[in-house]
Amino acid sequence: MSTQLHRDASLSVLRCDNLLVAAWHAAPTLAQMRIVERHIDGWRLTYGNEVVFVNVIVEGRMDAFSAEARDAANRLTEKYPRSLCVANVVLIGGLPGMLIRTVLRAMRMVGRYESPWKVFDDNQAAATWIAPHLDGHLQLSWTTASILAVLEEAQRR
Repeated sequence: MSTQLHRDASLSVLRCDNLLVAAWHAAPTLAQMRIVERHIDGWRLTYGNEVVFVNVIVEGRMDAFSAEARDAANRLTEKYPRSLCVANVVLIGGLPGMLIRTVLRAMRMVGRYESPWKVFDDNQAAATWIAPHLDGHLQLSWTTASILAVLEEAQRR
């Protein structure tokens, strides 16, 4: 059963056991990054490093992602470098989506990530990749279908 932790006009944060999903309908603001950090802090107290974090980018523009919000995202990565895996799903098509995926991949190359980390252009591929990382940890059973259901629930407005 999923728990809605936060919802506003452009961000939805959903948790289901040791899976946390942030669905973005616009570029993150600094205030939203702080909201995500607060929820990750509480979630990590319960599950430690046995977690999977997913960003689903539904809408938004890279140029609207402020330097302050980017810095907050980098600080969050440095604060929690270890997890089962991290997935970024960019559902935006065309050149804007390609630009966002390229920037995310570049961030991966220069970042301090200690966990498996990947960028996707659809939820199905992400759920398929996440399932073997997540299943069986903390005596929880996860399938591609159950992960896909959480990803799709998070991105609904």
